[in-house]
Amino acid sequence: MTPPPRRLRSLPFRGIILPLFMWLSMVVIAHAHASLHATEPRDGSAVAMAPASIRLFFSEPVSPTRLKITMPDGSSAALERFTANGGVVEIAPPADLAKGTYLVSWRVVSEDGHPVAGTIIFSIGQPQKTPADAVEAVDWSVRLGLWLGRIGLYTGLLLGVGGA
Repeated sequence: MTPPPRRLRSLPFRGIILPLFMWLSMVVIAHAHASLHATEPRDGSAVAMAPASIRLFFSEPVSPTRLKITMPDGSSAALERFTANGGVVEIAPPADLAKGTYLVSWRVVSEDGHPVAGTIIFSIGQPQKTPADAVEAVDWSVRLGLWLGRIGLYTGLLLGVGGA
């Protein structure tokens, strides 16, 4: 039995199969981070009475690093009573939740070590406008440093690749 000519054997591998394999491996890497799938109470919902627990459902097991609740008056408190069981983080809210709109800010680390953060909003009774103090202040010196670093990185890459 004679092998097929080399030209016919390598063309599909180099032209189609190898790029397809590389693209699929990047897609798998892109989906490796944990993502929030659902919450109880639902994000943006209004409930009649204070929830007994707040649940965050993730796509993979996570470890919480920061959990915070912002009250309707703009004050905030750390949520330190929680359990993490696989992809579910169950948080015990403060006992004195009154009517109003609450923000629960969370930051978790996924199995692959990448941090993921977000905020959910729910209301007890009628929703109200979120206080302006509830929004975290922007640290402009950090933001400026990040942008300068990014510009330096891109300039170095441009000059390095251009020089090569």
